[in-house]
Amino acid sequence: MLISGEISTENFYTLQAADREYKSKTIPSNRLKTNSLKGDLHINNKLTVFLAEDDADDQEMLMEMMKAEDERLTFVTASTGSKAVDILRKMENDQLPCLIILDYNLPEMSGAEILAKLIDEPRYKDTVKIVWSTSNSPIYQKKCMELGAQSYIVKPTGIAGIKAIAKQLVELCLKTQTS
Repeated sequence: MLISGEISTENFYTLQAADREYKSKTIPSNRLKTNSLKGDLHINNKLTVFLAEDDADDQEMLMEMMKAEDERLTFVTASTGSKAVDILRKMENDQLPCLIILDYNLPEMSGAEILAKLIDEPRYKDTVKIVWSTSNSPIYQKKCMELGAQSYIVKPTGIAGIKAIAKQLVELCLKTQTS
């Protein structure tokens, strides 16, 4: 499943301006509940999302938009591929996330390489795994899907696109909790 964040030409400049305005504002730390796993992993796994993203703006924007959809969400984050694998391997079974979102182009290890390592982890077999990237390469998409990603999302260029994707991601997370 490929979700594209493309926006019509007529809305492009409006969204670009809104995107610049959004990125220029700081998000108050009390609005986002995150856990970068510098200490312990005592997290309620019911609505925990794991996000591996090296771009701070993309990370904050996606988390903010997802949090706007459901305030119960908590996030565990990693900024490199090797940190992502380390964190995921250290998680206790009762702390597993409802959703794993991986940037394809992470430092040290790509999203596809992380997926390849998770294939050997039976406890992540039923966890929804999403790869999102600025690249719409069919080769990357095919590789990620073969390695267990349920979806490959091309990152949108504006707020409206991110908001739509955030809503779909939250729905996926909630769906896994009811099934």
